[in-house]
Amino acid sequence: MLAPLLGLNAAKLEDIASGWLPSPKDLSIWREVRVFTTTSEGTTVNCYLVWDEVSRAAALFDTGFDAKPILDCIAENQLDLKYVFITHSHYDHVTELPKIREAFPKSRCVPIPKTRR
Repeated sequence: MLAPLLGLNAAKLEDIASGWLPSPKDLSIWREVRVFTTTSEGTTVNCYLVWDEVSRAAALFDTGFDAKPILDCIAENQLDLKYVFITHSHYDHVTELPKIREAFPKSRCVPIPKTRR
């Protein structure tokens, strides 16, 4: 089987292929966290915006397929986007990066390093 050669768990892969999804998490207990879920061509992706309540400094994790809700949230909450963290370079995580960078050219774009498990 290919999974062990790649260091993957075959049973977990089978569960995912059979429709397993992680349980939803209630993030509403944190006022300064927003999750944006966007879909394009059958692919759904989440990105996350977090910020400091006092300084209004914000960080975005990935961009999703639509920058508008993110930019609207930043404007509505009067945030200063300081960082954009990219978890990996798949298109669904970086599609809107040019729009985000255009709106916040001083924000620092930071790739999150891949770690071995």
